[in-house]
Amino acid sequence: MALLQKLDARRVPYLSRKTIERDAAVLLREYEQSSALTLKPPIPIEDIIEKHLQLTLDFDDMHTRYDVPRPANGETTILGAIYGDGRIFIDSSLDPDDNPSVEGHYRFTLAHEGGRHWRLHQSLLKQARWGGDPTCTYCGSTNTARTPHRHHCYDCKTSFRVTVGTIFHRTHLPLQKWFLAITLMLNAKKGLSALQLSRDLGVNKNTAWRIAMQIRKAMTQAKQRSLLTGIVEMDEAYIGGKPRKSNRRPDDRPSKRGRGTDKAPVIGAVERGSKVTAKATVKEKMKSQHMRSFVRERVDASKTGLITDEYKGYLGISKVLPHAVIKHRDWYVNGIIHTNTIEGFWALLKRGMFGQFHSVSRRRLQRYVDEFCYRYNLRNTAPLAVFDFTIKRGLGVTR
Repeated sequence: MALLQKLDARRVPYLSRKTIERDAAVLLREYEQSSALTLKPPIPIEDIIEKHLQLTLDFDDMHTRYDVPRPANGETTILGAIYGDGRIFIDSSLDPDDNPSVEGHYRFTLAHEGGRHWRLHQSLLKQARWGGDPTCTYCGSTNTARTPHRHHCYDCKTSFRVTVGTIFHRTHLPLQKWFLAITLMLNAKKGLSALQLSRDLGVNKNTAWRIAMQIRKAMTQAKQRSLLTGIVEMDEAYIGGKPRKSNRRPDDRPSKRGRGTDKAPVIGAVERGSKVTAKATVKEKMKSQHMRSFVRERVDASKTGLITDEYKGYLGISKVLPHAVIKHRDWYVNGIIHTNTIEGFWALLKRGMFGQFHSVSRRRLQRYVDEFCYRYNLRNTAPLAVFDFTIKRGLGVTR
């Protein structure tokens, strides 16, 4: 929890007292206009939350809900949470009907979750996605109106939230947890397993797995259009472990090493000092024509010199661009001719697959490869800039 609080403090913008007072005044004016009332103390916090913001309020044991043990002194450390679908949960120890002496603490917590967190997180996503006027997700119209909880399109008569059509769509979790999950995955150089993420976020394994897979959609290379240039190293790797002795069948063939293996092949290329690109494939598509096709898709042949090892699949690639070969039977480095950069990337990928994920299906292997490429390509970018860029890709704003 201390780690999450530290990351949360880094990622959520600091709000000065003047900013909070200004935003609170705006919210109160909105409520006065919609209700035709003049507000006087005490402020009707519950009416503003439920009627104006149209959020749902409920009580629950927050420590049980997030599977976080209470401190030895029995104090409550998780007072409330707000979910992406507009539900607010306040810890049952602050229920004013059962304990009138904590009503002030209850009202403060409710205002904090609904007024600050809800408005802050929604405004961050709206600013990142639209910048200016909201655009209908379904028809693309800007003829929309804001309601307390959603946006309404006058052209297609549909209401929508800022999360519709994004990686956050249909989530029932607080957006704060999504932001923390993004931060944790970006900081994990060798990946983060679903079980570890579930422990960090206080959710079950299946929920953590879905969160991670949705975030990986924002890390995809599918729409990447920038080509590699300069000195480019190209190589292939094979992902998968050896079968355990207890799982071997009598008719199994001996597990081979290298290119004779039954593991899943991945083709990759890296521009020295810059970006990497990789593609999960199958053994039948490791021939010369497939290698040339990979180069044409991801490398600017007119501005590139390619370096590979002596694998026969690279024969004929010199017809596409200048090509140098390092013969690993003789040496691993010959001046500037080597493939050590791409080998370093393969080491990261294999350590992640072996040490964190343990097993990845071939069906979803490309998603994991994209994740490692994404982190590698942004390794020299400021952490906050990477976080903002990932949020925008998750919203479909940036490719």
